[in-house]
Order: sequence, then C-alpha cells, then structure tokens
Amino acid sequence: VIRGMFHILELLANRVLPGYWVLLTVMSFIILLWRGLNKKIVIVHMVIIMTVIGMTPVFDIFASIRHLIYLLPFLLVAAAWCVPFLEARDWRFANITFSILILVTLATIIPIKTFGYKHMGLPVVQDHWAVWAAQNIDGKVVIVEGADILRMSQHYERKGIRVPKRFTDVQRSIQTIRPGIYKDLASAVEDFRRLGVEYVITDKNHIKRRPYLREIADEKWKNVFQHLGYYEIGDPGAVLYGVNIYRFNYVNN
Repeated sequence: VIRGMFHILELLANRVLPGYWVLLTVMSFIILLWRGLNKKIVIVHMVIIMTVIGMTPVFDIFASIRHLIYLLPFLLVAAAWCVPFLEARDWRFANITFSILILVTLATIIPIKTFGYKHMGLPVVQDHWAVWAAQNIDGKVVIVEGADILRMSQHYERKGIRVPKRFTDVQRSIQTIRPGIYKDLASAVEDFRRLGVEYVITDKNHIKRRPYLREIADEKWKNVFQHLGYYEIGDPGAVLYGVNIYRFNYVNN
C-alpha cells in the first residue's frame, strides 16, 4: 500500500504536473484541514483523495499514467485555491507568484505532439519476442500483458521484414488468453488443460500480477512447461522486457 501511494505521488509530480503544483495541492489540503471544510472546494479535494485511496492498493503492481491524467483539472483547481487564501492573509505577492508558476509551466511542460500524414501508417513492433512468437507458434496462448503486441506481430511477413499493406492479408493463427487468479500453478494448469492452452508467455514486470506463474521455472514443472526462449529486451520502444516463452505440454504431468 505504501509503495503504491508513493508510486501515485511520483507519477503525479513527474508525469501529470511539475512537482510544485503537487506541493501546492498538498498545501491546499493542509489549509482545508486547518481552516475548516469549505463546501465550494471540498468536492475537488474529495475526488483527489478518493482516487489516491482507491488506486493505492493496485499501483504497486500495475500503474499507468492514463489512470491519473483525469486528475489534472482537479489538481490545478486545488492548487489555485491557495492563492485567495494567501491574499486574504495579506501576502501581496500571491497573485504574482501564481502567475509566474503558470508561465513557467507553460514554458517547460512537455509539448503536445501532432502527427501529420507522413506519420500515418501501420505500426512497427519493436518487441523481438512478439515477432518470434508470431512466426513460430500458433494456437491458444496465455499471456498477462502484451496480447495486442502479439496480435500486431502476426501481420508481419514470415521473415519479419515488413508489415503487409492490409491487415486482412494475413490469417491470424494465435488466440490470446489472459490468465485468471489462482492460489498456485497446479490450480491454473487444470484450467489451462480445459481451455486447450498450448503456450504461456510471461514477462518480468507483469508476472507480479499473477505470482503463481513464477512456479513455471521450478524443476518439478520442467516437463509440463518446455522453455522455448528468453528475450531480455527488444529494439528501442519495446514494451515488455525479461520475456519467457513456454510450450504447455498438457499431456505430461
């Protein structure tokens, strides 16, 4: 929980807004508690509080900036609420200071990228494991994260040189399945057999969301899960790292 909360604060300060806006927001919380609840602003603070509380338990395992970006207007309003308070306390430079912060933010914030016609086209997969898998396996594949990359890779030509002009040029032969939550690998194997799973793909980051998949590396499972390959990292822009690919030999036990 603690690590999840700090992960949220890190993303807010480094990815959503510059750190001083987050500090102003924290200051507004302190003022709110010190001066008493203000009906006009408390709902803004409640949205921020409920978001942090609700996402803290899972952000230690899985986190994405897209889950926090909607807080941007709430953070700005909460931070701006400090200004009239400081003015009421006869701090004459409140407006000037706040205006400078706005100008600095506009001057330093990451620019929004626009993509013209030359950028339009089929995406290129940078993950080596996905290109290999698309060319060498077929059937049902269990994978926690990266199914979209694997599906995209199936549109490469067999040599992986380029992507065909139309997605309909390629017959997709891989069906991806996100594994469920089980107490151990033995329980998962029963469902894998029932579903007709043929391959399992794990990666170093998202395996934390399904800890039982770590048991695949145990010696007792070596005949059930045949290790086909390990990919540490792909080309710049690759999404997954530390990827292992296994063949699921459900006949063996």
